[in-house]
Amino acid sequence: MSKDKISDYSATANSNTDIAGINIDEGCAPSGINNAIRTLMKQLKDFQQGTNSDSFNGPVGTTTPAAGAFTTLSASSTVSGTGFSNYLASPPAIGGTAAAAGSFTNLSYTGTLTGGTGVVNLGSGQFYKDASGNVGIGTSSPTNIAGYKSVTVSSTTGGWLEVTNGTVRGALQNGSGDVTLETRSAHPLIFGINGSEKVRIDSSGNLLVNNTSGSVTGPGTGQAVIACSTSGKFALAITNTNASGAYGLGINSQTGENIYLYYQGTYKGLVSTSSGGTTYGTTSDYRLKEDVQPMQNALEKVIALKPCTYKWKEDGSDGQGFIAHELAEVCPQAVVGEKDAVDENGNIKPQNIDTSFLVATLTAAIQELKAELDAALADIATLKGQA
Repeated sequence: MSKDKISDYSATANSNTDIAGINIDEGCAPSGINNAIRTLMKQLKDFQQGTNSDSFNGPVGTTTPAAGAFTTLSASSTVSGTGFSNYLASPPAIGGTAAAAGSFTNLSYTGTLTGGTGVVNLGSGQFYKDASGNVGIGTSSPTNIAGYKSVTVSSTTGGWLEVTNGTVRGALQNGSGDVTLETRSAHPLIFGINGSEKVRIDSSGNLLVNNTSGSVTGPGTGQAVIACSTSGKFALAITNTNASGAYGLGINSQTGENIYLYYQGTYKGLVSTSSGGTTYGTTSDYRLKEDVQPMQNALEKVIALKPCTYKWKEDGSDGQGFIAHELAEVCPQAVVGEKDAVDENGNIKPQNIDTSFLVATLTAAIQELKAELDAALADIATLKGQA
């Protein structure tokens, strides 16, 4: 058979007696040798370029592989080699039906490394991708939740996922019985929605809600500051959805000073508790006051008050006290809100009263009565002495 390509030749030298039909057997004509060499050179070129149906299909580098770079490398199993680092610029294509088993010592590429959807397992589970696209680090059994792609970090002592720019460090970790989300540097932990900060825990342990500036007013650290940017809305609303439970807000303190109250950043009062009860305090320090004068005509104000009894419309229960707008005419400091006010939905915005503001007026009125009584008793004594 005419040997028209390199793969037609035999591994037994004596069997190769022609090149493309040109006789090179012993005793051949000398003139045929030149033509045979030229034809052999063409076949070698075809072999290099993979033309003339003579592409290479055999083992590569059984002992020491040649240097260069493959343009196409495919295999149905594991491709092995020792030190693939530099490759030929224009090599023959490789794509045998059965690749040799083994592994690359070094594999480098400058383009895009692509492959199928099968399993990737590096370092016996050190890095693992399953056929569904879930990734495991330290495990070959990443969490598989239908409809989701997961990343599972696992070890015998727990998982640790960290992001850092070299200075600021953030970590999600779990240990024996707990899960921790934290910063590993002196920086705040921030939670946001749609790219906007909503909650932060600063480096002092303060919890700031809707307070991106991080400013905290009040004594000590470890506070919870909830800021509301909408006028007329609650900064904090705590309720119990169980109608049978009457608990709305519970605060416990070992110092007795439970709630500090501020107005525009200035301390105004507190709610404190002790074994004897609860005190609602408002600032009354002499250092905060000026132009202090004795109260005048307090008795006239008391006479102008209109104490009354009434029934609540809600449940018909009895009550006693004052009507807010009537009290405001005598002691406006004791009343909050406007008469007949409603909200944007037409609901009543009721006025509120604090009768503690009447204490000074009532005290002054009693003192005025005492003075009048003393004067009357003195006059009576005088008259008795003249009788």
